[in-house]
Amino acid sequence: MHYKNNMVLGVNEQENQNLDFIYFIKYFQRIQKRTGTAYTSYINLCLNGVMEEYELHIYGHSLDITDKDILLYTMENACKIYIYYYDQEDFEHKVINLINLFGREKTEENIQSKHFDFIETNDEIIVE
Repeated sequence: MHYKNNMVLGVNEQENQNLDFIYFIKYFQRIQKRTGTAYTSYINLCLNGVMEEYELHIYGHSLDITDKDILLYTMENACKIYIYYYDQEDFEHKVINLINLFGREKTEENIQSKHFDFIETNDEIIVE
C-alpha cells in the first residue's frame, strides 16, 4: 500500500549552499511536494479585510530556524501568538528558538508585552 506524504523535513539553509544537499532543504521540499506558500494566501486574506486581525496558536511545533521563512511571515502578522509547551525544558527550547528567529530584544519585547503568550499543556482534556 502506498501513502501520499507531504511532510517536509529538512536542514537549515546555508549561505553558498552546496546543491548536493538540496533535497534536505525545506524550501526545496515545499516546492517538490507542492506544499509551497499556501499559508501566504490565508494571511493575505486576513490582512486584506476578510478578517481585521488573527491570533496564531502554535502547538507541537519546535519553532526551529529551519522554518524561519514561514514562522516570520505568520508570526509577524498575527495580533497575538499563543505558544503551547509541554514542560520547562520544552519552554526553554522554544524561547531559545524564538531568540534565534527574532533576536534577543524583539523576543523579550514580545514576551513582556504578552504578544507571545506561553501556555503549558498537560494530559487533561478541559471542556468549557
